[in-house]
Amino acid sequence: MGFSRVKEKRALRAADPEATSVEAETIFMVVDALIADESTDEQKKLGVALGIVATRLPHGRRDRTIRRLIALMPRRARANLLLSLVLSGEEIDIKDVADGIAETLEAAKKETWILTQSEGYELKVWLPLLLFVSRPTEALAVLRSMPAPLREPRFLQEMLAVLADAPSADAEEILFKLAEDDPRFYLDRRWRATALRLGTQSSARRTIDLAAKGVLQGGQRKIGL
Repeated sequence: MGFSRVKEKRALRAADPEATSVEAETIFMVVDALIADESTDEQKKLGVALGIVATRLPHGRRDRTIRRLIALMPRRARANLLLSLVLSGEEIDIKDVADGIAETLEAAKKETWILTQSEGYELKVWLPLLLFVSRPTEALAVLRSMPAPLREPRFLQEMLAVLADAPSADAEEILFKLAEDDPRFYLDRRWRATALRLGTQSSARRTIDLAAKGVLQGGQRKIGL
């Protein structure tokens, strides 16, 4: 999955929220029919699959249909739909992402393979989505609510890689707050690379300040005035 064009897509959508495509209009016409109340489970399942495809295309405003799809979808499909929305330039609701993470952690209490199989992929697919939500400042609280082993640098590598592509200025705050909570991030190669990729004056100042204090070498020394 690539997030490098999300900023561009979001700018295009902000300029013309109604912009759509012939392909999306055609698919959504079918989706709306397939997910109607009287449809069979198989029809709804097909509608969900088509919805994931359609939402990645320019699709205008489809709020009602998207909410219906989210209500019908199992956890994995929901993550895929939200990813499609992000890649199309939409801002997603943090509640949808937080709910998906909470459900995954709850399911893992009985199905322990969820956090062990494929290095925890079932949870990891949700984490980058936190960077593209409606209220990104709340993303840190969601991360802090997860068990400590799931907040370690090694587990958050994929999310760290995506941080520099997040359109919100809050991404920088999330990156540095993660390291304030757990100094091991300062020594993590991916964390450092992301701090450099942010490319903002504030991130550069913060990085230089951390280096001057010795934090990036695993220690901290007092700076003379």
